[in-house]
Amino acid sequence: MPKKKILTVMPYPDLATDRPYAVRVVAADVVKDTLSVTIKHTEVEQEGRSHLLTFPIPLRPASVSASLVSSCGLSTDVGAEVELTAIVGKAVVVLFGTDSKGQAGQPVAFKPMPATESRHDQ
Repeated sequence: MPKKKILTVMPYPDLATDRPYAVRVVAADVVKDTLSVTIKHTEVEQEGRSHLLTFPIPLRPASVSASLVSSCGLSTDVGAEVELTAIVGKAVVVLFGTDSKGQAGQPVAFKPMPATESRHDQ
């Protein structure tokens, strides 16, 4: 009798607050006066995991959403205009933590992807 091949579905590991995660922006749009951004993890242990993020608009220079935009190589200077399609497809690093409303597991900062890490998933 052939041996059964069984896979077990496992939960994603908890998001740590002490390490960066490599992600790619897969969608960005304005929905009901809110910036809506979907990011997808590119690391093997987080494969398939994505997050739908919403940010208030207008974009403010020192906000979490501005750190995302600037991490994608765009200006967040006062008066700058951001074309949302320019951030889609960009690889960045996200840090998770507790946001200003006290919610854990939220993106608290974005940083540019180090050049050596972005090559494998483009």
